[in-house]
Amino acid sequence: MEISKENFVLQKVSIQSLICQNSWVKNESRTSFLKSCLKSNNPQGLLHFGMMQYFAGMKLEKGLFKIENAAKYEIKEASYILGLVLLCSGEENNVNRGMTLLTSIMKELKGKGIVKCRKKLRDFLHSIWFKNNLISNNKPHIACPEQHQGKILSNWDVGYYYDEDYEDNIVCDFCKCAREIELFYQMLPSVV
Repeated sequence: MEISKENFVLQKVSIQSLICQNSWVKNESRTSFLKSCLKSNNPQGLLHFGMMQYFAGMKLEKGLFKIENAAKYEIKEASYILGLVLLCSGEENNVNRGMTLLTSIMKELKGKGIVKCRKKLRDFLHSIWFKNNLISNNKPHIACPEQHQGKILSNWDVGYYYDEDYEDNIVCDFCKCAREIELFYQMLPSVV
């Protein structure tokens, strides 16, 4: 069966099952098809390859660009990951933008949606050779003006944040971002 090369089809087709296949095994037709999808700005492809470049390939600008483009296609996981990455960048403009993006997506998705984003990121990070020591060595601190964090982060059960019945009971945006950063840094594998 011939797969259409038309940009519209390549942009819209779901490639999740192809991405999830064992990437260690070379398959020229799969690789060619995925490259065509990426050239056509397939949002799933942009997110996956952006994360590969950012977290495993140390091609930070290229990876961030692809993640940002996936977020423009309203891929919720891309917005979540982009918010975290920008928060962890250390650059003031990016930190502010990251906090705005992350709080916005958390308000939109609520419990189960955020759990899905966390799991996707965790599973991805545990499936690659993580090489981005810029993130792993620079954990940011989000200062809550009300100083809620000490109470919140000292009494939490990490497993609860991956539970499908997760309900977010934190109302402070600063504390929510601090919690997501804490979870993100717990997800990070050791740098290879």
